[in-house]
Amino acid sequence: MRVQFLIFIVYYYFPIIWSLSCPEVTVSQRPKHCKKECTVDEDCKRNKRCMCDGECGLSCVNPIAMCHPLPNIENGFIRTAGDLRFGSNAEYGCNKGYILVGASQRRCQANKEWSSSQPVCRLQLKCGPPSEIPFAVHDGSSFSGEYDLDAEVTYNCIPGYHKFNAKGLSISKCLLNRKNVAQWFGPDLRCKARACPDPGDIENGLREGDTFEYPHYVKYSCNPGFLLVGSTSRQCSSNGEWTNEPANCKATECSRPSSPLHGKVVGSSLTYQSVVTYSCDHGYRLVGQVQRICLAEGIWGGNEPRCEEIRCSLLPPLPNGYIEGGETSFGTIAVFRCLETMTHEGASKAKCMEDGQWSAPMPRCLASCKVPPIQNGRIKDKSEGQLIASGSTIIVECNKQHEANIDERLICANSTWSHVPVCSPLSCHNWPPRVPHARILFSKSSHGSIAKYQCNNGYHAFRKNQIIKCLYGEWVKEGHPMKCLPSWCEHPSKTYGTLPGGQILLEGILGAYEFQSYIQKVEEGRAISFQCSKGNYLIGPPKATCINGEWMPKVSPKCVSQTHPMIEGKILWDRKKRSVPSRAKRESGDIESTYNRQVIGKCGLIPGKLERMIMQHSENGISVICRNGYEFASERIDGKSTCINGKWQPEIAECIPKSCRVPIRLHVFFLKSGTSQILQSNDVVEDGTVAQMACLRGFHLAGNGVLECVKGELKEQLGHCVPQECVLSELLVGKYNTTAETIKNGESVLLMCTGANLTLTCSKGSLNPPPSCNENESRFCIAPQDTTPAIIYRYHGLKKTHIDRYQSAYPNGTIFQFKCNDREEAGGIECINGEWVSNLLPCVAANITAWKTPTNDEMCSPLVLEPNQRIFNVENYVAHRMHLFAHGTILNIGCITTSNEVETVPIKCRRGRWGFKKKLNCSKVESTCSLKMNINSHTVIYHTQKKETVLFNQNFESGAKLLFRCANIGLERLHGKRELLCYNGVWSNPIPYCTPIQPSGSSVPIKYAVTHGTHAISSNGELIVSRAANVKLTCLTEKVASDPIWKVTSTYRSYPTQWTKAKTGDHDDIDGFEVSIASAQPFDSGMLHCVLPNGARNSIKLLVHEDKCPYPTGPSNLQIDLSSSTLFVGTVAQFSCPTGFFVEGNLVSTCLEDANWSHPVPRCVAAQCPAIFVNGTRMTVTVTSYRTGGVAHFKCHRGFTLVGEQNLHCTSLGSWSNDYPRCNVVNCPPLLPPSNGHFIGEPKNFYTKGDIVLLGCLPNYMLTGGDFAVCQADGRWSEIKTKCDGYCRHPGQPDHGATTSIAKDYYSIGEKIVFYCPSQSYKLSSDNVLVCTSPGQWSRRLPLCLPSNS
Repeated sequence: MRVQFLIFIVYYYFPIIWSLSCPEVTVSQRPKHCKKECTVDEDCKRNKRCMCDGECGLSCVNPIAMCHPLPNIENGFIRTAGDLRFGSNAEYGCNKGYILVGASQRRCQANKEWSSSQPVCRLQLKCGPPSEIPFAVHDGSSFSGEYDLDAEVTYNCIPGYHKFNAKGLSISKCLLNRKNVAQWFGPDLRCKARACPDPGDIENGLREGDTFEYPHYVKYSCNPGFLLVGSTSRQCSSNGEWTNEPANCKATECSRPSSPLHGKVVGSSLTYQSVVTYSCDHGYRLVGQVQRICLAEGIWGGNEPRCEEIRCSLLPPLPNGYIEGGETSFGTIAVFRCLETMTHEGASKAKCMEDGQWSAPMPRCLASCKVPPIQNGRIKDKSEGQLIASGSTIIVECNKQHEANIDERLICANSTWSHVPVCSPLSCHNWPPRVPHARILFSKSSHGSIAKYQCNNGYHAFRKNQIIKCLYGEWVKEGHPMKCLPSWCEHPSKTYGTLPGGQILLEGILGAYEFQSYIQKVEEGRAISFQCSKGNYLIGPPKATCINGEWMPKVSPKCVSQTHPMIEGKILWDRKKRSVPSRAKRESGDIESTYNRQVIGKCGLIPGKLERMIMQHSENGISVICRNGYEFASERIDGKSTCINGKWQPEIAECIPKSCRVPIRLHVFFLKSGTSQILQSNDVVEDGTVAQMACLRGFHLAGNGVLECVKGELKEQLGHCVPQECVLSELLVGKYNTTAETIKNGESVLLMCTGANLTLTCSKGSLNPPPSCNENESRFCIAPQDTTPAIIYRYHGLKKTHIDRYQSAYPNGTIFQFKCNDREEAGGIECINGEWVSNLLPCVAANITAWKTPTNDEMCSPLVLEPNQRIFNVENYVAHRMHLFAHGTILNIGCITTSNEVETVPIKCRRGRWGFKKKLNCSKVESTCSLKMNINSHTVIYHTQKKETVLFNQNFESGAKLLFRCANIGLERLHGKRELLCYNGVWSNPIPYCTPIQPSGSSVPIKYAVTHGTHAISSNGELIVSRAANVKLTCLTEKVASDPIWKVTSTYRSYPTQWTKAKTGDHDDIDGFEVSIASAQPFDSGMLHCVLPNGARNSIKLLVHEDKCPYPTGPSNLQIDLSSSTLFVGTVAQFSCPTGFFVEGNLVSTCLEDANWSHPVPRCVAAQCPAIFVNGTRMTVTVTSYRTGGVAHFKCHRGFTLVGEQNLHCTSLGSWSNDYPRCNVVNCPPLLPPSNGHFIGEPKNFYTKGDIVLLGCLPNYMLTGGDFAVCQADGRWSEIKTKCDGYCRHPGQPDHGATTSIAKDYYSIGEKIVFYCPSQSYKLSSDNVLVCTSPGQWSRRLPLCLPSNS
């Protein structure tokens, strides 16, 4: 089994390896011992296979050929594996102290000899290569690898490594050992990698890598919620220092979310995993997420919600009524009213609820019904025309012998009765009276309906009147009662008469007997039969039956004698034998005896045949009818014959198989099989003829080509002769402009040669002119000096290959198609035969951004910011030295204490430099105060200088003043100072907070309520109400014997107090002592104290005024939404812009206590997309505009390929249309020139995307396929089909001589030329055949035509 497996490997595996790595050997290079050259196994005979035979290349080899055993080598040894078969290797080695001279391996060749000569082992008197030491190199310079005695080499550690110890010997010397053998002694050297100091861990991140030696790396990454600032990796360099600066992890921070229109957003922080909560104003509902979380990427999760006004659907009109109140906003009430005399069904009112639905469905106003008049009846207890309420029921009463048609109850439904009342005569509810032996037929039983009696079979009506009628509920019959009597049939002689030659029999239980004359009648269902005497046969029905008193059928039968003449047209069948004979009998001639047809007469039998049919048309006349596929021998034969004096005159006609007509076909003739007779279209051929179609030259057969006539029809439909297609033969030089292998007759194809293109036309199978490109050289053009932007490409057949502009030379056929300019000139140039030629291509009209390639000098490097500054229009930007910004980029720079972009300064990139319009002055970081929000503190914070509420964590400049109050005044207590001041980075007091006040003996919460007016809470926690508003303050405390006291500072009037029940978020129906201020006036302003009997107290300050802020006005495209139409203190104005614009300024402004708005009205400016930065070492970007419609065009540097969209446009939403693309490195592997070919120009060690390699061939070799290759974006070379095939040029033609073939400019290896002397006066001087044996070499010299007598 093992031997078989090894043979399998030799036979099947090795040829694959050899075919892949076998060297290509020319004829002149093959040694004489080589076997026959081959390419595949089919080239070899019998048991030989095409295998690699070393220097012979692919040869026909016997794979089981054996080589002779090898002789031993003195002072050495030989290693072989298994049998010494073809392909086996023998490896030679020497004993210690000896070196091998000669080949170290020999191979068993196809000629059964070992390759090379046997080596020898001689005494080693020289040292070999010095020993290798890890991470060290020596200065030995022997090219042969041998060193003389006493030679020294010095070792040194490679960069990044140093000696393990200082005492180690770094020299090695070649000396003789004790056995007089040359040997290296030394060195005692070990190299150790240089160590770098511990790079340290990264805060809020992770370090990968614990080896701090050259050339190891450490990598850094940040925890979720942090961004890496600096390089992601550092390498321990050869000098023992780490590359790059230490990185750090910066906390991710989301942008400050804006409040939705008619709502607000509340959160404590903008850092990773912070949560913001959205809410809407009264009358609006939130559409979208209630909360959003700050993700690790520095963006808010989900989508921004919006506040939608709560509106209920518009109520439809109320039929027979009306609706009071037409508003559909939240909280409005619609009252439903019905007109007079209408019935109200449903709710009387509906309220628009929080879910946008009405609290109750629409009611119905139903109209009354009038009592209708009824013929033959009336309405019980009602008078005609009286109004009846909708939903009421009345009863119909009908006169005697009448009844209600549907239901006696009528129901009124919105002015319409449930049905039309009718009093109609009574119907018959019972069946008509039954009659024996009869059935009754009727379709309805209403008054006036008719029923009909019908007697059963065997019975008949006694009288003709069979009708009964329904009258007022009773069935009534006029005349005598209905009766059905039995039916009888009379003697059949009265119906059929007598039956001459036969008799009529009456059938009974025991059989049939003669119908005697004394039997006058028989009962229903009895049967009679008709029987003829011997010699007669019956014509007519054989039986009759008594049905309904009559004999049926009424057709009279007859008994007819059997000697009557035959019926005309009757086919005469042979009664002797009905079985179909076998085919063998039919063919043997027995058919006549088998199918004889008998004719009564003097002419006797008619011979029967399969191809015809005989019919008798008279007593002595017959007609012959040919069967399908047969015909008479002549058109004059009609097939009729008459028997005269015992002979048929004319003779009975014969039927022969039908002939066929040759169908009409063009460009063809037919050859009859057997005789080769030529047939033409429309010729008539006999049955069984077979002919072959032959198409004329230039045409070929499409379809069936065999004509076979079978009984008048062609066995198979014939095809047609169509023009031949032209085969596009394989070319050594040039390309067709199509990938098809053939073209149809009349079509053209373009042969693209290097110098020019040739049009070839197919004419009946031949290309005219014949395809040929007489070219061999690979021509190219030097890069043009014109720097006008252009598209550069070249065609490979129909495939268009784009080329970049970094090349020093371009291959033949390269086209430059330039961008349009103001000059009137050709739009392109083309490389033709090494020269640039103008090409009348249209110029390319395109946006300049699609062409211009900016340099790094035109782009701006990252902006150097102070620690107290940051960029506002690029989220979470972390500066990097490789970043570049496009020309025209604007960065909005602000202080870390800035809360929005209103306070930022724009800085613009212009031609590689940042330009400042004004300087930004920010407080030092150490002088700012930081405030971290705490939702659980229940505080509201107001920035007095900026006049806005603080919602998120923020830094404040020195001097900033904040006011704190509790979110629920009266119900919560503030702990700490109400006012905080920032001074040199320190708050004046600890951050205050609020806690709920629990109702107890020592504390008392106060709940307030304002009706019939508006109110607001000031930044100091004061309750501000509008004039004429009703205010109620309630002390939440348990009811005791002594009431609390309300003390007020206003002395203008007294206020009523009372105990009541109050509701809070934590308690329902809690006791409370209430004070009421009706129609509040400015003089009611002041403090209100609730004092418990034990002295515990709580206070609220009330301010009453009627000042309002003016209505804010702004540009026409600015939308202003107010939280309240009263414009009272606390009213919030929110500003928004249409799509494509954004608000420049504050989004929110609040009406302050002094009746002024907190911020000026902003304006709408065109939306802008975020600033773009790229990795300047790989990519450039140009931006036409950051406004809507602007285009950002990205382009990779040479050697990189673009992944993503090359052009992004700025959308109307202020965002780019897609993610930013990136540039990846693209390298193509080293390229080897084709066999017998070379590179044009110097080859490179590595190639990047867009590089072009130009290819050429050695002399006497012809270049076929493409003459260049391009490094593509996927890291692969474009398809290379370049070949350099050897050829011979035409050797010339001798005087007075000629060749048997048309002369060509070039001949492939192996092609022959045969010469001859046309005139008998001359003869050739040598062999007349020349063979192209190798590139540029013919097999012999050109023969001469010499005179015959010489």
